Amino acid sequence: MRMSAGRSITTALVAAILFAGQPAPAWAESSAAPAVRLLDLINQYRTGQGREPLATDETLDTVALRHGEDMATRAYFAHVTPEGGDLGHRLWNVGYSFSIAAENLARGYRDAAAVLAGWVGSPGHKANLLRDDVSVAGIGVAGIGGKTGAGPVWVLVLARPRR
Repeated sequence: MRMSAGRSITTALVAAILFAGQPAPAWAESSAAPAVRLLDLINQYRTGQGREPLATDETLDTVALRHGEDMATRAYFAHVTPEGGDLGHRLWNVGYSFSIAAENLARGYRDAAAVLAGWVGSPGHKANLLRDDVSVAGIGVAGIGGKTGAGPVWVLVLARPRR
């Protein structure tokens, strides 16, 4: 149910490089990478609500991270890109076959627990978190210190792959 060890190590190395000689931001202080921590918290929340935990999907991780990086780099915050590309387009562009897909976004939250609390407090986001028709998730955290100045951009992509 966890992200691959390679991704966790890569995220930790990026944080170490970005913040060398500086105090680490709150999101980097945990020993777990922010995306790993968020998926752990989401799965704790889901199982506490009688739902099955979500498995990690590396393709969805990539789609989520790319969308987060795009929003952070181009200073927008939306499910749809300025050119009109939505989650379906992003999944189709990487050849991901799915029967159901959904997306949650958050910006400015400094740690995974705050992101989850924000989503649980929003009816639409909470409904996505508790969907019974999804089985996998991808999470991207981007824009640390980016153009927006509003803090990290968190992207959760949920899906049921088509087999």
